[in-house]
Amino acid sequence: MLFKRAIGAVITTLILASFIGSFLHVLVNERLVTILLFVSAIVTLILYYIALKNRTKLTEFYKKSKRKYSAWSVILSLLIAIPMFSTILIAKGLPSALHFLASSNASLDVSVIKKRSRSFRSKYCSGQVEVKEYQYDFLINSVCVDNLGVWSSLKPGDRLKLIGRQSIFGFSYNKYSKS
Repeated sequence: MLFKRAIGAVITTLILASFIGSFLHVLVNERLVTILLFVSAIVTLILYYIALKNRTKLTEFYKKSKRKYSAWSVILSLLIAIPMFSTILIAKGLPSALHFLASSNASLDVSVIKKRSRSFRSKYCSGQVEVKEYQYDFLINSVCVDNLGVWSSLKPGDRLKLIGRQSIFGFSYNKYSKS
């Protein structure tokens, strides 16, 4: 019983750290992402297996729920939600959270591929710039340039110097300058 609780506590801690890490601005190491995408696919298959194994409990829960959803909407949401969340938590969140435990001060020169948006916005990220060294699009591996002058002058092929923290998991930056 104690072993199951310990395993549950470790898994809960990893999920929480991954969830928090998925919102951090860390450019995740691409080789690591490739491995973690494979792990995420295996976790997704395991979760599908668990869901199918416990389908009688899920059916009872579905019948007792006050809201009436169609069976197809539940199936489609599970088919979309499980892979999406496992990918975000495992391939982006986990390395981002672990990055801050093992990182040290560093700088990194990156090449600009293109600007993501056509206009400079001041919401979450003012101006996103895709860089050659980190190209996994679905993980939001882009650099946020919050200076309108620097952002508008950037063209494909330009170099940016990122100053921040580096680890085997990736790179997080807090300053940048045009090289």
